Amino acid sequence: MNELLPAPGDQEAAPETLNIPVARQFARTAQRLPFVRFVECRKTDGHYEVVVLELEVERPQHIEHDIRCYEIVAFVFFADRSLAPDVLALRSDFPHVPHLNLRFEEFPRSLCIYEDPFAEFGFKWNPSHFIEDTRSWLARTARGEAHAANQRLEPLLDANTAELVLPHDLLEGVTSPAVLFLRASQWSNRRIVVEKKLEGPEPGSICAVYVAGSPQVHGIIRKQPQQVAELHEVLASANIDLKTTLHTALRSFISSNLPDLMKHTTIILLIDLPKLRRTGGEVESTDYVAFGIPTSIGDLGVSLGLHEKAGGHYVPIIGAGGNVQISTLPVVAFRRLMTLSPELASAFNGVEPNSDRMSFVGLGALGSQVFNNLVRSGFGVWSLIDKDFQFPHNNARHFLFEMAGESKAEAMAAIARAVLPSRPVAALVADVTFPKDLMVQVSATFRESSVVVDCAASVAVSRKLARDFEGGRRVSVFLNPTGTDLVVIAEPRDRSVRLDQLEFMYYRAIRNCPALRGHLKRTGDPLRFSNACRDLSAIIPQANISVHAGIAAHALRSILSQEAGQITIWQLTEALEVSRINVPVSEPADSKSGTWTVFTDETVLDSMRKARVRKFPRETGGILLGSFDIERHLVFVSDMISSPTDSKEWPTLYIRGCAGLKTRLDAAIHETQGGLEYVGEWHSHPPRYRSQMSSQDKNALETLTAEMQKDGRPGVMLIVGTDETVYLSAAD
Repeated sequence: MNELLPAPGDQEAAPETLNIPVARQFARTAQRLPFVRFVECRKTDGHYEVVVLELEVERPQHIEHDIRCYEIVAFVFFADRSLAPDVLALRSDFPHVPHLNLRFEEFPRSLCIYEDPFAEFGFKWNPSHFIEDTRSWLARTARGEAHAANQRLEPLLDANTAELVLPHDLLEGVTSPAVLFLRASQWSNRRIVVEKKLEGPEPGSICAVYVAGSPQVHGIIRKQPQQVAELHEVLASANIDLKTTLHTALRSFISSNLPDLMKHTTIILLIDLPKLRRTGGEVESTDYVAFGIPTSIGDLGVSLGLHEKAGGHYVPIIGAGGNVQISTLPVVAFRRLMTLSPELASAFNGVEPNSDRMSFVGLGALGSQVFNNLVRSGFGVWSLIDKDFQFPHNNARHFLFEMAGESKAEAMAAIARAVLPSRPVAALVADVTFPKDLMVQVSATFRESSVVVDCAASVAVSRKLARDFEGGRRVSVFLNPTGTDLVVIAEPRDRSVRLDQLEFMYYRAIRNCPALRGHLKRTGDPLRFSNACRDLSAIIPQANISVHAGIAAHALRSILSQEAGQITIWQLTEALEVSRINVPVSEPADSKSGTWTVFTDETVLDSMRKARVRKFPRETGGILLGSFDIERHLVFVSDMISSPTDSKEWPTLYIRGCAGLKTRLDAAIHETQGGLEYVGEWHSHPPRYRSQMSSQDKNALETLTAEMQKDGRPGVMLIVGTDETVYLSAAD
């Protein structure tokens, strides 16, 4: 019989006298199960109770680990139900195997039966399953199957609940061993947050000793060190001589001749421990651990025999070897955490990292949440531009909160820098439509950006971005007035089709796609948040904005990985379903006429060609829909209305009528909320006639121009002739 370790507990007890309900239930169940022999129960002062069983283990003839056919196991149940029951192997020579809980004492060994936290399965825990799971653990361990071939390696050391947060790039370019001096922005018993690395020690700084060990097989450390001497012993397996490392670090500090700092500087050990799955294998992962020694460097030096304390000062001992016992010095384990790097943020989000320079215009309700999604996935190096400041009513839907009076751009930039401290984020409080004194900065920002994301929800801003600044492709992201639909309009990478041209393809889709009927319709009055005439805000549920912000962030990533332009609309229904509408991006066509440039595309031209063929041998025509950009002398032709029923259509002459035309024009204006309007006339020439203007056409254009010039607009005429040629003219 193997020697057994004593089970925890002060006194033996009968099962029915146990006070903890789960312990009592467990003891009763164990006495009627096969392959289980009840041994005893033990009690304490009420914090825990113990049930000891002998378990029969189903093991093969040839075993990987020394698990016996019968093992004596103590099951420890705590009065605090939030604590998982502990399972202790009482055999004194129970082997060191995978999946043991790291404790301050090596024996009795604590078996790690479950990977998941007890809180995740405690609600369905029952005694018989617990016993069978323990027997299964013993059997799999005997066969060497407790740790699966594809399972993550076990940690070498356990971490305390205390946290040490370091800049993720702190050790870049640093080789082991090294001594660093750090400044902390937060410092408490539970958390130390390091702000940055210093050139040298300063009052209140931390002396960090960094050392990397040799690779070792996972799971070989048998207990959690509590003292410097124990940590020295543990690290020896990784070929780290902790005592020598500390001596070297303290000597370098003493040689800096800063005795006053020795009273107020503490030391932290940063240790990298590479891990192998098996001896001779490749390094699969590394444990990054940290330990603090809760004493000043001065007192630590005294304990190490490097100097002595006299009259409140530390005096170096000449020739001291430092060969003293340091077992009484405690160490505190820290969870060693790193600030989030862009690369790790991308990994957590399951996406590829991106470090391209980008600009983001418009940090309102939608924009702030889209930007938040992008920056938290490590996407882009951003410059933020917004002229607005946060108002209290913005808290209903904005990512910012409790920041009334602050610049939206600057506040969002501050948050982004807090999320990814190593990634710069610039902010400009500027009006893109009229940058005034900031024109140079705004222009440079766009010029240096590979992408400009426009979430300003402003036609004026979109037009400005389309034509007035250099830089990379533009992507406009906005919601319809009710917040049910998300619209993303993206230029191609080469910017061969500009944002304003795509805008009018979008308007055409609104007019012609049945699924978009009512897309821009406004319902209900906006809410007033103050007494100025423009202090109004639309009624849109935050839930809608949140859904669409997630879609928009995904869409931006996808779009920016492609060369082509895109117009896409996502619609959220009352049944909480999302549908997608892809609007074709048509081949652009343009014509320069005088000081005006007319933009159209093959979709609208093709509709006129088909109308011409349908009416052969007669001429036909109608009106053009689009809009004018008078500031830039641009005309956009997006769609057409075909010939009214009272038009005169002859083989050599076309006179447009007007029956029902106003109704159709008003409908187009209403459906697009003024995006489309009347811009001019179109007609066809008969078979075998080209599209060049006849004398009658010239007279008609002159008449049209005279009328349009009353509003400062050109007369626009489009003619479709043989060979599918088109003649397009705009006259001042």
